[in-house]
This record gives sequence, C-alpha cells and structure tokens, in this order.
Amino acid sequence: MNMRLKLLSCALTLITASSMASASILYSESFNAVTEVPDFSDPFGIYTAGSGVYTVSTGGPTTTPNGQIAPSVIQLNTVGSSDFIISSTFNITGANKGSVGLAAYGNNDSLSSSFYQAYVAQNQNVAEEDFLFLEEIGGDGQITSSAVTTVSALTDGTDYVFTLTGTYSSGSLNLSFNVTGDSINQTINGTDNTPLTGEYFGYRTTRASGATTAVMDDFLIVSVPEPSSVTLFAIGSIGILMGCGRLKRK
Repeated sequence: MNMRLKLLSCALTLITASSMASASILYSESFNAVTEVPDFSDPFGIYTAGSGVYTVSTGGPTTTPNGQIAPSVIQLNTVGSSDFIISSTFNITGANKGSVGLAAYGNNDSLSSSFYQAYVAQNQNVAEEDFLFLEEIGGDGQITSSAVTTVSALTDGTDYVFTLTGTYSSGSLNLSFNVTGDSINQTINGTDNTPLTGEYFGYRTTRASGATTAVMDDFLIVSVPEPSSVTLFAIGSIGILMGCGRLKRK
C-alpha cells in the first residue's frame, strides 16, 4: 500500500469511527490498466492504455466537438441516497482552457439527460480568472449556473483536487464542490430539494477555443452513511490527501 492509500485509509477509519456506521469505497480507479479502463465509458477514445492517467485533449480536429460534453462515466447503482464524496486529481494546461470537472447522478452514460456537474471553466474575458460552476442539468434545475464563483486562474502544470460532496437532509441533497491546490482552496454550494437519482458518475469536459489538455488521476467515490461534523471534516481531508502525490505521467 502506497502512502496515498495509507493516508486515505486513515481518513476512512476516522469517518467510520465518527459516524458509527460503515463507510465504504464504492469505486476507485488509478488508471493503471494495461488494456482499458474498467467500467468507464470512453466515447472519444480518451484513455491511453497503460498511461497511468486519464488524459483529455480538446481543441483539435479529432477531439471533442464544439459545444458537446464528453462524458467518461461509470454506472453505480450502489450510491443511492447515501452521503458521498467524489474526488479526483486534475492537471490542466492550455492557453484557452475549456471546462473540465465531475459529473454525478446522470440518467444515462452520454449525460444527454439530467445530471449534476461541478467544473472549472476559463473566464474568456479575464485571463487571470477562472469560474467554478455547480449546476443541475435537466430535472427541475434548482441548482443553476447562477451558483458560480471565481478563483485565480488555475496554473498550467499544477495538480488540483476537485471534490464533490453530497449530504442528504430531510429529503434534500446538499452539494459542495471544492477545488484545492497551489494557493487555491475554494468551495461552492447548492441544494436540490428534489434530488436526482441517476446511476452514472465520472468526468465531463467541453472543448475550448484553443488546444487544452486535462490530465486526471485517482478517481474515487466513497459512500458515508449518516455523517457527523467530524465525518464531514474527514471527508474534506480525503481530497487534500489525494493531492499529496504528484500525478503519474505517461
């Protein structure tokens, strides 16, 4: 067990002890497969077998079309209505970054219907600034694009941890999207009173106006029943722990 997994194990132990219930890793992918990524859809041939990372390149003639979301998702019927965390490491380069982030509770593997998306997009008008978005697509749209905040532009070649946390309360789903890395530690929140129930989770990207490359690694989904405040602290720490190691390079 490497150091990242040891640290992750400690955080999960804290979660389990504090919640008095069994936390569980629902899915973990480090992209080390020598043939294909298990369970992940890959509609644009994004994954390079044996690369150790998941790389999306946009802006060229053979990559993601303009205006189209490129989903790379898995189907998990085990998440249900349990509190959860979805986390992954991102390293983005390019002068005209598109948008890249996480997807949750999609109704199909193409993300053509309802789903939640939590992502970072470049502010085309201010070079030193990026946007954080947390949105519900489809459904009743209670979490909208107005739930957006700004951060300093993500630095090329720098690792960032994107973490989407969901907690249920009296039938409502409270979502929290955090981006951590370099000098950035920014969170955006939203609540859906009629939560989505789709079974598809993973990455979503859109094409930029110029060439952009996003390298992603260590995708993780953890289910945490009935969290306490200590549990939520531990959940947040997982994202930080996942960012402790550098991305594995091809």
